Amino acid sequence: MQPTKTIRIIIREPRSRHGGAPVVTNPKDLEDIPPDTYPPEWDVPNAYPPYWDFSNERMYNLYMKAKKEQWDEDSLDWKSFEEYLANKTEKERAAVAFWFSMLANFDNATGAFARAVIAAHEWHFDAGTIGVFTTIVMDENRHCIMCGKAAFCAIRNFPFRKPQSPYEEKARKYAWWVWWNGHRYWNAVKEAFERYPLPAIFTSFMMGEAAATTVFTGASRGAKHETMRTLFKYTSMDEARHFAFTQFLFEDNKHAYNEDIKKLITKQIRAGFEFLSLITYKPLRTTKFWKLPRDFEKYYEEVDAIMQDVVGIPPLEFREEAWRKAVIRVGAIVSRFGIEMPAIPELGIEGGKVDLSEKDIELAPPVF
Repeated sequence: MQPTKTIRIIIREPRSRHGGAPVVTNPKDLEDIPPDTYPPEWDVPNAYPPYWDFSNERMYNLYMKAKKEQWDEDSLDWKSFEEYLANKTEKERAAVAFWFSMLANFDNATGAFARAVIAAHEWHFDAGTIGVFTTIVMDENRHCIMCGKAAFCAIRNFPFRKPQSPYEEKARKYAWWVWWNGHRYWNAVKEAFERYPLPAIFTSFMMGEAAATTVFTGASRGAKHETMRTLFKYTSMDEARHFAFTQFLFEDNKHAYNEDIKKLITKQIRAGFEFLSLITYKPLRTTKFWKLPRDFEKYYEEVDAIMQDVVGIPPLEFREEAWRKAVIRVGAIVSRFGIEMPAIPELGIEGGKVDLSEKDIELAPPVF
């Protein structure tokens, strides 16, 4: 059996810090350090020295924009939304609780972006790129908390409490199945940060953000309650900014895309579609990523119908068109660098044939 090939690309070369000044090669104590010398160089990746590179103007402008667009999930009127749901049936409340728990599987991305912040520091990316990464950590934490608050408005302490109805039992079971798949994904994400260059990891995130921006904008316009209208509006604003970031990151590091990385990115885009399909499209029967009970798809369709009626999420046709536009949008970006888009027959889109295995879950995006 052939060992797994590791693709390791150095995005940032180590910088000379002393301009040719004399250095001490291996100081062990104070007596070994003569005057008028500098300390020895040290290897990357390492978060030191602090490096202030403000040359990436568009990325730094995005960082400033991100700071201005921060919002407080606790300022939303959760009490009003809880009262609205109190008038719904047990089945409807269970569906709402499940849907937001499912969304949290993709918004539970604080850890992934915290790792990205570390990697960006260790490889000495520019100040704007590091800055935006730090704001996305905040964004993802906020998104995950809002999912929990929305789920708790439907059923307090869901899905952690003992179920109090057959509807809650079913919703709870499927929420835990989705999260079990999430734990598999997290294990893969940790490995991906060790194997692949940072900009390449986030390519599939770009397509997910393009689709999510449209889907959440549609959800805001169709929302049946003001709290949801505001929540989806602000979430869409965040996703649009995240999309711009992934595009900038991809374009800024085009020098690192050799043929191996280009093939990897093609696979990533397909992996991103399969992984995110559960929340922004529909469950895919062909995917090897998701391991779910046989009757999950039927339950998903029931929840989808309830969410359209009670909360106002867009119908499947809208989400399908959002993905189609996202694929075209991302394809126009990556094709400029000789990267082939994968075929996505579910959307009627032709392209390169990509066969994903179960372990390729590590190629999926760090989510939104």
